[in-house]
Amino acid sequence: LTEKWARQYGLPEDAYQSYRDELMKSTILGSAVAAGRKYWNYEDMTVDDVVLILHSTDKFVTELRQKSSSGS
Repeated sequence: LTEKWARQYGLPEDAYQSYRDELMKSTILGSAVAAGRKYWNYEDMTVDDVVLILHSTDKFVTELRQKSSSGS
C-alpha cells in the first residue's frame, strides 16, 4: 500500500503512518516502502520479514475497523 493509494482511498494518516513505520523496521521492506514499491519479492525476504508484514497488516486493518466503527 503506497502513500498515494492511502490518500486516494481516504485512509487515516495516523493509521497509515503507523503501518509504514512498522514495515520500516525491516531493511528489505523499508527500502521497498521508501522507494514507493507496491510489490515485494518474497524470495528476498526472511521469515521475520513475512511475519512483520502479516502482523503489521493485521494491526493496520484492526485500527481501520476501530476508526470506522467509532466514526473517526
